[in-house]
Amino acid sequence: ELWRFATQGGITASPAIANGLAYVGSEDGNLYAININDGQEAWHIETGSPIAFEAAVADNLVYFGNGDGMLTVVKAVNGEKAWEYLAERTSFSAGPVVGDGVVYLTVSNEQLVGELLSIDLTTQELRWRFLMNAESYASPAVWNGLVYVANLDGKLYAIEESTGQERWNFPTSSTVFSSPAIADGIVYFGSWDQNLYAVNGRNGQQTWLFTTGGGVSSPTVADGVVYVGSDNGTLYAIPESEK
Repeated sequence: ELWRFATQGGITASPAIANGLAYVGSEDGNLYAININDGQEAWHIETGSPIAFEAAVADNLVYFGNGDGMLTVVKAVNGEKAWEYLAERTSFSAGPVVGDGVVYLTVSNEQLVGELLSIDLTTQELRWRFLMNAESYASPAVWNGLVYVANLDGKLYAIEESTGQERWNFPTSSTVFSSPAIADGIVYFGSWDQNLYAVNGRNGQQTWLFTTGGGVSSPTVADGVVYVGSDNGTLYAIPESEK
């Protein structure tokens, strides 16, 4: 053990690492910036509501959401607040994703229906809202003008970045908790039907699937290999070229 840092609540999110700091939220309502060398706090910011999902760091800013539907954006170096956006009558159900001048938010509304919001980083205003058929606990992924997100209705959706209109969807036979990963134009995601899917990012056609012995988690792709866990207790390493 190198060090440990205690908060006043549970930590359920993965930390984001940048600038020699670990940025992590806690159910005590604070986002902490912790020096990765010695575990000392650099700064923290209070929000008043639990922070259950990971933060995003981009262009020296940290983006994070809380249980009140508030997106808070702070300077990475000192935690000074840059701006906020309130997604009214919602709560965050996944971490934000930043890309192409936009931050994407996965939230759940009062009817327990998932929404994907596109917020312009310049105007800090809503560009569009994509309403899903069920809640989503998956962060989106962005590639080639499309935003990909899955939800509990068992589908992966491809949504046009510019308009928020659905381009296509790919159904599975069970619930999806997995956040998608993209490499070489292929979208990888897992379903609770025990399959890892590889889907063409342009047209939504299945490239291949790999069956595990349990529900499938969010995959990671590195050096031509897809790494994914299953609730059968197994971590799999699968080549991207799997047939």
